[in-house]
Amino acid sequence: MRTSSYLRRVGCWLSLLSLGACVYDHRITQAIMDRRRRAREAQGARIVAAPSARPVRYTGRVRFYVSDEYRAQHTQWRQPLEDLVDAASSIVGPTFAFRFSSVEVREWSPRCAQAELTPCLRELVQHDAGEAGVWIVGVLGDTPRYTASFEQLGIARLMSSHALLRDVSDLAERDAIEQAFASHTPSDRAEIYTRRKRHKRLAVFLHEWAHTLGGLHSSDTQDLLNPSYDDRMSNFGDANAGLIEASLQSRFAGDDKVLLTYVESVDAARFVGREHAGLLAQLRASTSRASA
Repeated sequence: MRTSSYLRRVGCWLSLLSLGACVYDHRITQAIMDRRRRAREAQGARIVAAPSARPVRYTGRVRFYVSDEYRAQHTQWRQPLEDLVDAASSIVGPTFAFRFSSVEVREWSPRCAQAELTPCLRELVQHDAGEAGVWIVGVLGDTPRYTASFEQLGIARLMSSHALLRDVSDLAERDAIEQAFASHTPSDRAEIYTRRKRHKRLAVFLHEWAHTLGGLHSSDTQDLLNPSYDDRMSNFGDANAGLIEASLQSRFAGDDKVLLTYVESVDAARFVGREHAGLLAQLRASTSRASA
C-alpha cells in the first residue's frame, strides 16, 4: 500500500512538472511569435494596387529637381528616385489606368530656407513652370526632426503639377528600431528599417501626387491621403480613388466638368474638415473662367 501511494504521489508530481513544462514551452513559443509579429508590423504594410489590372489610358512624366542637401546625404541618389517612380507606376497603373512613361533627374540648388516647405515649393514653380503631362517634383534633404505629418514630409499644390518631397531617412527612427528589436540580428534590424523607409517614401510620393490631382485628406488611417503617415497605409480610399480617376480624365481630356461633376456628387463627410468645399469652389471658379 505504501509503495502504491508513493507511486501515485510520484505520478502526480511528474504530471505537474509536465504541465509546467507545457506552459513554459507555450510561453516561449508565444514570445517568439510575438517577436516575429512585431517585426512584420514594424516593416510597414504593403501598398497595393486595384485587384484587377486595367489597360493604360494615360501616361505622364516626372521631372525631379534634387537639392544640393539631398545629394550630399546620398552617394547614390538617381537610381532610387527612378525606382520610386517605377514603384508608383505599379500602383497607379492597375488602379487608375495611368503610368509614368519616363523619369528625368536634374540637380537643383534652392535658395529657400529648407526648414519651410512652402517657400521652397514657390521657388520650384518659378524655376520650372512645367508643361502638359509632366509632374515637377523637388526633393529636399531629410526632416529637421522626426515627424509623421505629411505637412512636414511633403507639399503639393492642389490641382497642379508641382510637388515637393523630403527625404524620409530618419536617424531617430533607426535608433528606435535598434532599441525595440535589440534581440534581433543586425541584418534583421536593418531590413526592418529599409522596408519601413521604402514604404514611407512611396506613401509620401503617392500622397503628394494625389494632391496635384485634387485628392483630399481622409480620416481613414489606411488611406494614403490620411494627414499623418501610418505604416499601415495600403491604398487609396474609394472616395479619393474616384476623385483621382475623374481628375485624370479631366486633365487629359481637357474637360474640368468631369471632375466637377464627381466632386459635386461625392459625400463631403468622407473628407477632412472643409477641404471638399475648398476644392469645389476652386473647380467652379475654374469652370466659369473656361466658359467665359
